[in-house]
Amino acid sequence: MSGTRAFIAIDIDGSLWKPISTVSAELAALGCTVSTSKSNLHITLFFFESISDSEIKLIEAAMRIAKCNEFLLTLKGVDFFMHKNDPLVAYIGIKHSIPLLSLYRTLNEALSVAGVATEKKPFSPHLTVGRVRRGSNPVKREALIAMRSKYAASEFGSFICRSMVLKRRVLSEHGPVYSDIYKIDFSKMSAKPKT
Repeated sequence: MSGTRAFIAIDIDGSLWKPISTVSAELAALGCTVSTSKSNLHITLFFFESISDSEIKLIEAAMRIAKCNEFLLTLKGVDFFMHKNDPLVAYIGIKHSIPLLSLYRTLNEALSVAGVATEKKPFSPHLTVGRVRRGSNPVKREALIAMRSKYAASEFGSFICRSMVLKRRVLSEHGPVYSDIYKIDFSKMSAKPKT
């Protein structure tokens, strides 16, 4: 039996869909494939290519160890993951957040102690908003890259991060389908959440 493709994520508050969809619409006009469902918006912390049921239990335990207080996240800027000089994936960045980095490091350590293998690439928190179709013409490619400077100082809103979720990812003919496996609610703060 094949394992489960899964990831640990922070869901983006649905109230930010409107400013996000403005960027998505601009990307779609330039030939990108974009998400049309606000329920799919998330920040990935860790991705697991294939995990067993026993590994899922280990991941759930690591998530409990890494549980933290609620904190504030702000979406800022538009950028691209590149292949050579070509944009491949469009994303909205996450403003520097000490609580987010602390959560990532604590969770990474807990997963390592549990013996769960994780990706070794540097943590770069982001919200994927589009994928560039191969063979896009040079004019559209330049227009896409120009979005970097256009939105460099733009903030698309903030939300209180109240939980993290282990999600299952299943590929379908209409794109990836996500479902929750396990969810950890963060401790509520009586004062203003940290940024």
